[in-house]
Amino acid sequence: MDARPQAQYAQGHIRGALSLPGQDADRYFMETADRLDNAGMIITYCDGESCDLSHELALF
Repeated sequence: MDARPQAQYAQGHIRGALSLPGQDADRYFMETADRLDNAGMIITYCDGESCDLSHELALF
């Protein structure tokens, strides 16, 4: 799960990552959840150590 804003996702992302911007998680989660497989583990990421979006998305 790419927690960065949609514009950054469009510029480049990890292959296979789904976009779910941390700021809009509550609005778009159900739409994105339908595209998750049942692997059991979800990895969130953003821009690095100084970015909290992935932590916030993981807690969400």
